[in-house]
This record gives sequence, C-alpha cells and structure tokens, in this order.
Amino acid sequence: VAASGSSGTLYRYVVGVESSANLQANSVAGTIAGVLNDPRSWTGDGEARFALVGESKAEVRIQLASTKTAAAVCGSDAAASYACAKGKTAVINAAQWKTPPASFAGNLAAYRTFLINHAVGLLLGKSEADCGGKGSKAPVMMPQGAGLNGCKANPWP
Repeated sequence: VAASGSSGTLYRYVVGVESSANLQANSVAGTIAGVLNDPRSWTGDGEARFALVGESKAEVRIQLASTKTAAAVCGSDAAASYACAKGKTAVINAAQWKTPPASFAGNLAAYRTFLINHAVGLLLGKSEADCGGKGSKAPVMMPQGAGLNGCKANPWP
C-alpha cells in the first residue's frame, strides 16, 4: 500500500502475524495500513509517512505476537501485555488485538487503532504519557488498555 502524503520520513514496513494468533495476515495488514495512512495518525503532522511493502523492502516491522513471544521480545510480561518497540520492530500482543478492554467500552476497531498508533509511536521514539486531567482525551502514548485514570479513550495521536 503506497504511502499517503508527500512530506516526512518514509517508513517502509512489513506486517507479521504469528501463526498461533489465528488471525488473517492480509486483514491485519489492511487494518494497519488504513490506520497509518489516516491523517489522524502519525502522518497528520507531516513528519512521518508509511508504505506497506514486502519483506525484502521493509525497514521496519509491525508484528502481532503471542503473549509469550511479546514477553520474550519486549523483556517483561507487563510491557508485553499491550505493545512495545524493540529496535526496528513494533510488537502488538495478539491477545489484545482480539479483545478490547473495558476502557474502550467494547469498541474493537477503536482499540485496534489505539494499539497500532501506540506501538508505532513507540517505534518512532515517542515517550509514554499520562492522563492530562479528568475528562480530557487520553494521549495515544498513554497505555490506555491498563486504565484511563479519568481520561477518555482516544485512539489517535
């Protein structure tokens, strides 16, 4: 999938889906491409753009992994519970991909959007964030699956 926009650093990425996740890789890749090419995502500020490419042309990887694999890559069960970035790989826990937490009120599409934006934000070097105040939108870099601390769920940067 070609990158949207013409400004910003181009990240050529490939999507990997661990076979034990029992997910369709093409469907997952389409969802990720749709989110990353949305102007509400990291492409919106003109600093980054994303192109889904084949393995041989990829510079970064977005991987849906089992909890066990995520823990091995991320270094701890806590980080592996949701998402992490190691080197040029963003890891999303496939168990999280399948089931939204109560903080997202059952909205699976919004939660997947959050997971993608949060994981890619980590890959881009963005720092974790806290709730800015009761009733405000949660920063996408806040680990929203663990609770909202008074903020409102927000899948977009």
